[in-house]
Amino acid sequence: SALVDWPRFYYAKMRDGGPTRDADIAARVRKFLLLHVVTVLGTRLVATHAYSLFGAHEYRAGLDYLGWLMLGNYAFLLGNLFSAGIGYAKRTRIVLVTFLVPGVLNLGGNLLVVPAWGGRGAAVTTVGAYAIFALLSLAIGQRFHRFAGLGWIGVISALAVAASLVPL
Repeated sequence: SALVDWPRFYYAKMRDGGPTRDADIAARVRKFLLLHVVTVLGTRLVATHAYSLFGAHEYRAGLDYLGWLMLGNYAFLLGNLFSAGIGYAKRTRIVLVTFLVPGVLNLGGNLLVVPAWGGRGAAVTTVGAYAIFALLSLAIGQRFHRFAGLGWIGVISALAVAASLVPL
């Protein structure tokens, strides 16, 4: 829902301007990211029980990768939030760079690590690719809109890493 709501909210805030524009945008970003951290924790806490309840025992092996995949999803969300500045400036062709570079790195990384590490290697490579997507989106997007509250985004990102990877 964040990916549907965010562009509409962001573009409206950018158009309307106002003295609280940047603070409002930063608050919405924090809200989306914190909701994602809560979702990661909830999913990790419930997944094992849900698989048992529904008799999906063959999927239990995938739970080892769940945290990595959810962290990748967090990084993907972060990259999409950061790329909104590019979209607002109507420079959407630049977004191709933010997708192409991580896509090529993900493919190459998968070719290298999946034979040895299997699904875990694919999950870790995907997290890396999505993290690069987020960083590229931030670096390029900052030229069109300076995101306020990057320190808080760093704190929430550290929480996302802990929520995703610390054993429960």
